[in-house]
Amino acid sequence: TIVAVSSGTVSGIVAGSATITASFGGKSGTATITVSPLKLLSITIAPTDASLAIGATLSYKATGTYEGGSTRDITNDVTWSIDDTTLASISNAAGTNGRATPIAVGKTTVRAKLDGIEGSTSLTITTATVTSITVSPSPMSLVRSTKGFATASATYSDGTSVDITTKCTWSTASTAIAVVSNGSGSQGLVTAVAVGSTTVSCV
Repeated sequence: TIVAVSSGTVSGIVAGSATITASFGGKSGTATITVSPLKLLSITIAPTDASLAIGATLSYKATGTYEGGSTRDITNDVTWSIDDTTLASISNAAGTNGRATPIAVGKTTVRAKLDGIEGSTSLTITTATVTSITVSPSPMSLVRSTKGFATASATYSDGTSVDITTKCTWSTASTAIAVVSNGSGSQGLVTAVAVGSTTVSCV
């Protein structure tokens, strides 16, 4: 499992030591063979120069390049670190190796180190981003020629929710059935024009 031998030619399989035996005429000789691991030349981290919004997470991957040009996923073997731990943290725990979690807005460096070799990349932490918008009430029911207010709230990547009724742009899928106002003081005011069903949106 460590070496293979054929007609005196020994091929290393994995790192370790093994005894080679040659037998002839009832006699034998032995030699100890040590297979050394390939030397790690460099570490590449992906993604590179990433941006991460507060409230989200990002899983990094580390790839090692070895002598001879071979590569291997070493995400679970490297030691992960972040230069500025006030901006983000990164996991070295089994199952979550390389997972970065943002803490505050700013820019720092992510590092992966193994056998004295280190790879690095920049990480920019940005403000929370909108993950969804909810329009209420849903469904809305109006009698033709009557009006009713719709409201909108945005949920951000950090888990917070903000009323954006007066900040978003309102529209309906069919103005022949209903129209919605974007006027100051009446944002979200829906007017039923005709009998039917349509969609009210806020973006």
